[in-house]
Amino acid sequence: MAEVLEFDRRAGSNAPLMRDEALAALERGAVAYLPHEAFEMREEERRFLDPAIVAQPRKHAGRARIIYLPASRRLLKSTLQGQDRQDLEAMMKRFSDWARDLIVELFPTYMPGLEQGPASFRPCPRTGPQRLHVDSFFLFPTEGRRVLRVLTNIDPDGRPRVWQFGDEGFEPFAQRLLPRVRREIPASGWLLERLGITIGKRTPYDHMMRQLRNMTKVDDEYQRDTPRRVMEFPTGSSWIVFTDQVLHGALAGQYAFEQTFLLDIDVMQEPARSPLRILENLAGRRLA
Repeated sequence: MAEVLEFDRRAGSNAPLMRDEALAALERGAVAYLPHEAFEMREEERRFLDPAIVAQPRKHAGRARIIYLPASRRLLKSTLQGQDRQDLEAMMKRFSDWARDLIVELFPTYMPGLEQGPASFRPCPRTGPQRLHVDSFFLFPTEGRRVLRVLTNIDPDGRPRVWQFGDEGFEPFAQRLLPRVRREIPASGWLLERLGITIGKRTPYDHMMRQLRNMTKVDDEYQRDTPRRVMEFPTGSSWIVFTDQVLHGALAGQYAFEQTFLLDIDVMQEPARSPLRILENLAGRRLA
């Protein structure tokens, strides 16, 4: 069964011993669950609890969301203009800062290797369940860095955010699929970056992870039969998980925030647990 570690800081669990326990659990594939800690919207920001503020994609797959890029302070996918847009951007920056402060406070050893990726706000309900998968991004290759996500449920009607987590560990998952992975075309990652198709170099690791993700998503038998844990995250709670390692999928919910971080594996407590090192050991070669 997928491991969930409850992290209730009201009871003093921010002590160094608890932080070390949570860090070790997180790196071995657990979900760090904070049942009484969530980002709080201000009263004047509650006007943004409206799906109409999101520019809907042509093909809706439950992924309609506001996106905020902290590095460039850019707001994407919103229909708002003028002062409303500026206020929404300010809220997204405040959430992004809150998520970073949370990670740095809980796991201070991660700070030197932590890079903020996109933040998102999801006021739209999911249109359907998301299949189990591990995260890998075509446009933004990680180049071997970890994908660490902070998520928080702020649903004003008290509805849970429902996720599923696969029981299969990353190493047996990768070992099972590795014989079907096609080797990358030499210099293809360099070419994709030079042509502006990817933002960053697509390494052999990124190539491999993308195939693992895609093969899993289209495997109907696996999606139907593999053991999993379904978890309901109530309003006012948050959870933290390495989504490049843990098989996961969002099933239901509305009104949530999430922040993605990229983490250098050198600051991990146990770098050998990273997908990069596991895949390199299985493949017998450097991948990033």
